[in-house]
Amino acid sequence: MADTLKREDVNPLADIDELLATEYFEYRGKMHSINMYCSDRKAPVDGGKLKYTLDSLGMIYGRSTTWPSYIRLRSNNDSINDLIQEAYSYMLMKSSLHCFHCHDEFTHNP
Repeated sequence: MADTLKREDVNPLADIDELLATEYFEYRGKMHSINMYCSDRKAPVDGGKLKYTLDSLGMIYGRSTTWPSYIRLRSNNDSINDLIQEAYSYMLMKSSLHCFHCHDEFTHNP
């Protein structure tokens, strides 16, 4: 189908995206992982992105580190949307998934 893409073809990670954090949560008896990536250190000025991936779906949320824009994955499948919403809720609860400048390389945040 023309409207169906492989997971790796939808908002793939770039070579400049660095893994900053990984967290795990349980959903309906199965463990899932959320990875947080950032390209701020290697991207051009105003070109940095923050990306969150879910192990079973790929990138579910991305935003610019400079501009007020974002993308969010949605599906026409209620079960998938429920899993995505659970992942978003978990991302909000885990402080390790909040700050892309809290990595050890960024010392401005004691």
